Amino acid sequence: MAVATEIQRSGQADVTVHALERTPWLTVVTTPQVASKIRNWDLGEGECAVLARGYAHPGTEAIVDGLAARRCATTLDIPIRGTLGLVLMAKQKGVVSAAGPILE
Repeated sequence: MAVATEIQRSGQADVTVHALERTPWLTVVTTPQVASKIRNWDLGEGECAVLARGYAHPGTEAIVDGLAARRCATTLDIPIRGTLGLVLMAKQKGVVSAAGPILE
């Protein structure tokens, strides 16, 4: 929920709603309690929420780009992937035809 709220605040709400409608496997979930060991990293609410989800569900890959969030995830053994890795994986699996336009 925190990530969706951040996106709405950024003015990208219609893009997000459109993506949610077109991507059946993408769902908004309730943010689990953020453990103090995550909160102590002084990350943004969205990053805390993503890492809390990964921490609460071992083996779940967290999508984070910020260096501090990546370091926190590594410290807590939360598997991570960045946006670039996600886009490249989508290209490899044929979900998108070209990575370049998305990355631009």
